[in-house]
Amino acid sequence: MIPASVRRTGAWRAIARWRRRRLIASSSWFDEAFYRSRVADAGDDPLGHFVRVGESAGLDPHPDFDTDAYVLLNPGAEGQALTHFVRTVAANPSRSLQPWQVIDPADPRVASGWFDAEWYRSQLDDGSETADDALARWHPYVHYVRHGVADGRPPSPIFDADEYAEHHDVGTEGPVRHWIDEQPEVGPFATLRTAQLDGLRPYGRHRVRPDRDLDGRSVCVMVHGFYPDVLPALFERLRALPSGWTLLVSVVDEAAVNVAQTAVDAAFEQGVGPGRTVVRVVANRGRNFAPLLVEFGDEVLTHEFVLHLHTKKSLYTGNEATEWRDHLVDHLVPDPAGVSAILSAFADDPTTGVVQAPAFPALPVWANHWLANSGRGRQLLERMGLDPALGRGYVDYPVGGMFWARSAALRPLYDLGLTLDDFEPEAGQTDRTLAHTLERLVSWSAVAAGLQYVEFDADTGTWRRGWTTRSSDRIGRIGRAEIADALRGADLVTIDLFDTLLLRPALDAEALRETAAQRLGDEGLDLLRRRIEAEVEVRGHGLGDSTLGEIYAVAAERWPADADAFDRLREAELELERRTIVPRRWLIETLADLKSEGQRFVLVTDTFFERPFVEELVEAVGATDLLDDLVVSNDVRARKDTGDVWDLVAEREHPERWVHIGDNEFSDIQQAADRGIGTLYLPHAGAIASAAGFDLGAVAAPARRATSIVAGAGLASLLSVRPDRDAARTPAEFGYGVVGPLMVSFVSWIRRRALADDVDRLLFVARDGYLPHRIMQQFDRVDPDRRVAASYFLTSRRAALRVALGSDDPEIAIDAALGASWFGGTVSAFFDARFGWTPEPDVFDGMADRVVDLPRDEPIVRDIVRAVLDELTAIGGRERAAFDHYVSSLGIGADGHHALVDLGYSGTTQRLLETALPGRTSGYYAVLTPAGTATPATAACFGDDAVWNDANLILNHQRIFELVCAAPHGQVAGLGGDGTSVGVMIDSRAQVGEDERLVVAEVQAAAIRFCADLIERHGPDLLSAPLDEPAVMRAIERAGEIIVPSFEAVFAGLHLDDDYSGIPRLPIEVD
Repeated sequence: MIPASVRRTGAWRAIARWRRRRLIASSSWFDEAFYRSRVADAGDDPLGHFVRVGESAGLDPHPDFDTDAYVLLNPGAEGQALTHFVRTVAANPSRSLQPWQVIDPADPRVASGWFDAEWYRSQLDDGSETADDALARWHPYVHYVRHGVADGRPPSPIFDADEYAEHHDVGTEGPVRHWIDEQPEVGPFATLRTAQLDGLRPYGRHRVRPDRDLDGRSVCVMVHGFYPDVLPALFERLRALPSGWTLLVSVVDEAAVNVAQTAVDAAFEQGVGPGRTVVRVVANRGRNFAPLLVEFGDEVLTHEFVLHLHTKKSLYTGNEATEWRDHLVDHLVPDPAGVSAILSAFADDPTTGVVQAPAFPALPVWANHWLANSGRGRQLLERMGLDPALGRGYVDYPVGGMFWARSAALRPLYDLGLTLDDFEPEAGQTDRTLAHTLERLVSWSAVAAGLQYVEFDADTGTWRRGWTTRSSDRIGRIGRAEIADALRGADLVTIDLFDTLLLRPALDAEALRETAAQRLGDEGLDLLRRRIEAEVEVRGHGLGDSTLGEIYAVAAERWPADADAFDRLREAELELERRTIVPRRWLIETLADLKSEGQRFVLVTDTFFERPFVEELVEAVGATDLLDDLVVSNDVRARKDTGDVWDLVAEREHPERWVHIGDNEFSDIQQAADRGIGTLYLPHAGAIASAAGFDLGAVAAPARRATSIVAGAGLASLLSVRPDRDAARTPAEFGYGVVGPLMVSFVSWIRRRALADDVDRLLFVARDGYLPHRIMQQFDRVDPDRRVAASYFLTSRRAALRVALGSDDPEIAIDAALGASWFGGTVSAFFDARFGWTPEPDVFDGMADRVVDLPRDEPIVRDIVRAVLDELTAIGGRERAAFDHYVSSLGIGADGHHALVDLGYSGTTQRLLETALPGRTSGYYAVLTPAGTATPATAACFGDDAVWNDANLILNHQRIFELVCAAPHGQVAGLGGDGTSVGVMIDSRAQVGEDERLVVAEVQAAAIRFCADLIERHGPDLLSAPLDEPAVMRAIERAGEIIVPSFEAVFAGLHLDDDYSGIPRLPIEVD
């Protein structure tokens, strides 16, 4: 080694420059003409100037060599960029390297994940020539530093660069370099660039902590290595973790121990990777969950956090594939930045229990379902202290069995006390084992521990708190053309009956059975319980399947004193089926077209209904002529869910190409697919709601039946008419399927609330109270015993302002008029819109035509209001006198208790009218904002403290619901009269337009028809049954996002007429 003292001498520097000159000259990367054109004093020896001055100054030597860009990607080359590149080329003679291809792989700015090159490139749509040049050649980090920082572009999905820059002086290279180089002391930064919400489901927002804050966290990684050849790739990914964690590896034979240890030694050099490694041979039983929960349980629980991975190779198809495993690892161990974000999620929020990856997109959507694991899942849920009803339908869980967890979140699973003997021997099972059940319980284990689960999408930086996507973006996406194409050419098409060819108007068929039982009065539910016991007994006889007659025969034999009652229950079951079934019309029409082309169809159904009754139902939905044969499980003593019927049909039909259409994820789809039968999955309403995140099992048991029926009836109607979310809808479909369930829920809640609060009279506020009042009238006609006196109350915000001006404290009216509601227009227009007053312009001292904007110009407008307060209070006095007479005519007195009914939202009308209404006033609303919740004596059906654009279907689409609930008349402008009679002033400018009138009439008629159908099918008792109204809204909102995303065809181009804001016609927003 040459001593430093020698290297500092002038002679040595001259030798070094000579060597660099010779090296550069030997390449083609110094362009004398180009350099001379850029450097005026390059002289007769441009290369010499570059070696002496230009390279260290960062000058470009060639039109294709961008020195600054090269140094950004290779910080160690600063001052000698071209020299570094030429040496790199010489060291790699087999590669034709270009400058933009040389990137320092150890530079954390491009290797740590804080700058995500692939994501940044996907987000970049600049269109400028500079951007295109940068993208064409150089790593995207170059574009980010040169343009992205100044443009405010985020560097990755998990880095909120704007927030970071607010707290730190990041310099010209931007936040990424500052964060990596400085790891600043002044606080962490947010990982999400924006807080987001998806309907009713929250996204998380937490802060990433500097590495020093994560040191000392006790982390273990438990890897099950059934396929030891995969371990090297997994361990290489684990280099993204901070050092010092514990590695626990399970393998199934001694030979794999050496493979695992060799892979550990190869992946982790000194100072990187685990601080301790344990490799243990375990029995090949229980897949990856027996090693996690039994073999390594004690070790896992000594750590604060665990990352669980395994060497997964197979997909549902049974073919070896790596994509699923790679997908899960990419989200759980994406890069050092992503790992820091995950560990910070645990550190920042102590309620975070499990972090899991999004479901693999190539999986069938029904992989997110309990499938055949429901029975055992319910048992274990109950042992974990949770409602066993959660063990059905679609479920949030880490599909594939890999996840991060706080060890405390897994404690409920460990407390089950499982042993190796509880797990089935390995037999290549694809489902229905304890391991498959435990996989579906991971997220629920966190809930049982009082914690939350989170789905982390590393590709977008999205943290879904308490919910997962469940692949719901793909469920129900099928149309007539796709079905026709899939069926043409099949030798045999088999079709399921219940919830496929015909639909049941409920989220859960059990709700309909309970309705039938309740028709028998108080004894009905007890009879149903015993009838279910009889069914279990009959199924245990090993007949293959049982008929309804056999079930009731056993019930009558066990309880002979109730034989007649069981006969009545049986008839009630049959009659309810007849009365409630809804044909899936679009499917029947599609199959009829194919039938005309010669397609063969066979009905295959698992049911206890005897064949003649099945034929009756088929005829009722108009499908008799479609079917060449019927295979009824209790007739042939073979079922789809046991698998027997598939063999029977195959022996009868001998099809070469067979397609089955059905709704049941296990019996129709998984069982058929496992046998190589083509499948078309047509989910029913409950499944769609469940897949989209609605859990009926989370609804309190007493309210579950009515909630299932009200929400399910609306959604089933939508599924009946059209196949998918892309189909155009009609006003009637929206009215029946969406507005109907919501209005029935709202009015049912109003009724129950009014009776509980001893309300004497309900006052449905015009105009938005028009449709709820009509629904209430339906309730009263069929159920007069629970009737509460109700009136359509002729008032409005403007009319209420006028009344309050006549009170002892007109400031209440002034504050309300100038409050939160936006207004834009002239001063004169403001007084007309808010007070219904249009004096001569000179009253405002030249200010009449001044344009104002509220709330911005509130002080100016308030001064104008005070200047004409005498005139306003005179108007208020006259309005108050008319109002008192109107109220008296309704029988409202000082001793009464009345409740205003309105859609919402801030309770302004109620606060104003309380200045004049005698007696006690309450307010019942569909939705309340925080301002409305703060109003005394208010309650909301679908949510209080609701905030626009975050978590409420009605509030987020308030203009649509105000339009469809409105009366056909214009806004009530005020009251008039002579003291002996009352006149109502209607604002002719705020009338419902003709286009809107036609749509609204159709929507309202359909909503009223929904209510009538509900009463006809289930009787008036349903109207007073316990109901979870917010759950109805959630089911409609979640499933509606799939079935009916926007109803553009219904509301496009329509307006809401209301001059209160200064805009006479407010456009309806459909998105």
